[in-house]
Amino acid sequence: MAPSSRHSRTSTIRTVDDVFEQLSIHEEKTGEASLDQAREFISQTCKTDTKLARDSIQSLESPSIFFGVLCPDSKTLLKLMYKCNTVLGGIQATAFFFPIAQVMTAPWDFYCSPVDGNPDEFISRFGQISMFDMLEDISSDTAERVVYYRGNANGTSAPINVRIFVSLKSTIESILELKFSYQQSVISAIGGICFWPRLGKHRQFRAFPSNLGQSCYPKGNTICRTHISNLRKVEARVTLNIPSVYTGYDNKIGIIIFDNETKIPKDDFAAGVSEMLNIVCSLMDLCTFRWACMDASRVARD
Repeated sequence: MAPSSRHSRTSTIRTVDDVFEQLSIHEEKTGEASLDQAREFISQTCKTDTKLARDSIQSLESPSIFFGVLCPDSKTLLKLMYKCNTVLGGIQATAFFFPIAQVMTAPWDFYCSPVDGNPDEFISRFGQISMFDMLEDISSDTAERVVYYRGNANGTSAPINVRIFVSLKSTIESILELKFSYQQSVISAIGGICFWPRLGKHRQFRAFPSNLGQSCYPKGNTICRTHISNLRKVEARVTLNIPSVYTGYDNKIGIIIFDNETKIPKDDFAAGVSEMLNIVCSLMDLCTFRWACMDASRVARD
């Protein structure tokens, strides 16, 4: 009788929605899964159906689904991020890899630099795409700027906070200067980098008091409260100024290359992938990489 019931339960899993329903049931029992844990669960659940497993993991890793909570047409947002060279950083970027925050419990922080991007266009069009309300637009004498948006999207019961940080520093430099290790992740239209995979697995984090964090940005009146899942602080073994990833001996970096959902020209997409890898190469020894999800065929895919 037991084998029959197992067969019946398995046979009902026919679609991607069925797989994610099973994943939700699993998370209710064991707690929220990281990206790696969710991949492993899907692979085990769909081990007799490789196509369903592939389609489910593709949905799990989809940037348009991830950003869908911010606007009805998230692919337009991704295209805008690519055009303006803007990335998501901080807690919500890390939440793509590890379940440390809910959509509404921490701000969505975007970073852009006028040196190699177009922050004015991103700020203007973000409001149009998301239909969020701009609360504040604050600039400093040193060319730093913070724009605050707030709104509800896709039926969320509580407001979502968005901050757009503009600085002459590169986006990756701004993110690596954030105070806590769980903030040091980046999501672009091309892919994502997580500088926190080792500590993240153990629900640990390190603080880097010497980092400037967001102290160089002008302070506004808008309050963006942050609530993250329980994490345990551990002390850094050594103190270095930059980059913070060395401070914690986190010699592994999580990388994901997205499917080209927004149809970025093939050569431009490949150049974006190369730029991501160059960033990581400049910070870590190549042999220490942890390839979360990448192969040559996916990089070349339109």
